[in-house]
Amino acid sequence: EEGLNKMVNRMLLEPKELGPKRIVSALRASLRRQREGVDTGGERGERIAAELARRGCLLLGSAVGGVGVVGTTARKIADAVADAGALEYMLDGALWWPGHLAVSNWALWGVFTVLHDTRDGAKARFVRDVGGLGKIGKIMDAARKETRARGAVKNSELSDVVGAQRHGMAALYEVLRVAVGAGPETALEVIEAFRMGEAVEAVRDAIVMCSEMDEMRAMGEQILTALGEKG
Repeated sequence: EEGLNKMVNRMLLEPKELGPKRIVSALRASLRRQREGVDTGGERGERIAAELARRGCLLLGSAVGGVGVVGTTARKIADAVADAGALEYMLDGALWWPGHLAVSNWALWGVFTVLHDTRDGAKARFVRDVGGLGKIGKIMDAARKETRARGAVKNSELSDVVGAQRHGMAALYEVLRVAVGAGPETALEVIEAFRMGEAVEAVRDAIVMCSEMDEMRAMGEQILTALGEKG
């Protein structure tokens, strides 16, 4: 934790050397090499790249808290992280490595953390231009399918799967909450985006998977009610 705090502080205090844009650019370069099959290093290289993605998502999400940095606000930091393309990267990374459940978990945590504090305009772009709602649904679904395909998973992996459902649900809830508060036109646009992607089914399935978690169930039911959908 101490090392992470130091990294976050450097990221915020030295934006030219280690700011969000530099970090996202480096993470994207690693993802691009994996996608293009260029010098990937085989299975070991894939594990290293996926772990880099996990740590990158953890760093980007943690930066929004502004750990130990005086005179900054979560909103400003979240805006800088969002403007650097972090939301797109975290979604793309989780979609590329569905078998690495920790990436899915921490990517969706990072997405929720940034969305919670960034400006409403960034949330709107996340829906319209990034297709973020559908991608969150796909990541949540892929994590559940990966668990079923394996048959048996480690406790840490099960925790990551549940975490992906919880963080994905929280991100979807945050977008819908802001949209409803912005007025009928914005709310209808977001509701339509929900229905066009895989987010609605992801919410239903997450409610079933996490049925013993009261907070998750309540959040999911509120989303479905707002969308006019049945549970």
